[in-house]
Amino acid sequence: KESMRLALQYQVNPHFLFNVLNWIQLEMEMGTDKLILSEAITLLGKLLRYNLNGQALSTLAEEKQQAAMYVRLMNMRKKDMIALWIDTETLPEELRVIRFLFQPICENAIQHGGTRGQQLHIWIRGYRENGSVFFEIANDGMRIPERRLQELNAIGESPRKEGVGLANVYARLKLLYGEAAGLEVASSKERTCVKIHFPIEYGSERRFEHETADRG
Repeated sequence: KESMRLALQYQVNPHFLFNVLNWIQLEMEMGTDKLILSEAITLLGKLLRYNLNGQALSTLAEEKQQAAMYVRLMNMRKKDMIALWIDTETLPEELRVIRFLFQPICENAIQHGGTRGQQLHIWIRGYRENGSVFFEIANDGMRIPERRLQELNAIGESPRKEGVGLANVYARLKLLYGEAAGLEVASSKERTCVKIHFPIEYGSERRFEHETADRG
């Protein structure tokens, strides 16, 4: 299980990596400001370093920072056409979550939901319910066709038809939490949403109760 988890966690979308490197090279040839290129290289390095960390879990604060860095890098390529909002105020920043949780889903939203010339909005919302933590990652991009939506919600039954990012997140959730974790996708004209849930880690549960008591 540990070997499978590490193999999944170390997966990097080659298209993402090649596209960013090609964009940096093109911008360099066009004479783009070196400070902008330096920031892009720094962001890419941080994203890859975070993903290659061998630990299964991270903190919510780190995952939020990772998602923000990824969207920042994508905005540098797409001329600030992506807006990101994160609402996890009811959850502690030290909450333990699986590493590399938000970025693959944000990447799917940008790759498949974005429309040329229109701004894409992404929302990440987190909350606690009955001993589990729930995250909803939504976007207002293009609707997923019904047949494709059925394939995505059949994760675990037909792995060859699944989205790579979603399949990766789902597989790691199941390795760590078994049947206590889940992932589902819903899509309409207004919004596409990926909903994830898994048990709160013991240390996170204790921290959550402590912070809730402090708030009164």
